[in-house]
Amino acid sequence: MTWSGGRPSTRVVWQARCKLSQRFVVGMVLSVVVLEGRSAWAAPDAERGKTLYMESCQHCHGARGDGKSEMAAYLTPPPSNLTAKVTQEKSDAVLRKTILEGRPGTAMSGFGGAFTEAQVADMLAYLRSLKP
Repeated sequence: MTWSGGRPSTRVVWQARCKLSQRFVVGMVLSVVVLEGRSAWAAPDAERGKTLYMESCQHCHGARGDGKSEMAAYLTPPPSNLTAKVTQEKSDAVLRKTILEGRPGTAMSGFGGAFTEAQVADMLAYLRSLKP
C-alpha cells in the first residue's frame, strides 16, 4: 500500500479501508466465539440451564418446574406449570420471549438483560428436559 507522494488513489484508500474492516470483523467474530469461555455455537447445556433455573426461576415455578412453590400461594394468577403439555408445546421463540419480556398481568417479570443468549438457550434446554 504505497503511493508516490500527493494524495493516495481511490484504490489505495479502498484497500486500506477493506483491511481495517476485515480486522474489525475478525475481532468481532473472535469476541463472540469466546463468549462465556465457550463457543457461541456450542449446543445448549441443560445442566447449566438447571443451575440458572434454580437461581432465578424455582422460587415461583418450583424446584421441579410444576408451579408448586412456596410463592405460588401468594401469586395471582399462579406460576405456570412448565412441565405441562400446553407449556411444552410452545415454541422456543415463544418461551424465549416470555423469559426476556415477561407476561403482562402476572408476576412473571422479564429477565431481558439479565441473561445472555447462550444462557437463555441453556435454560430452554433445561425446560425441555422437564417434559413429562
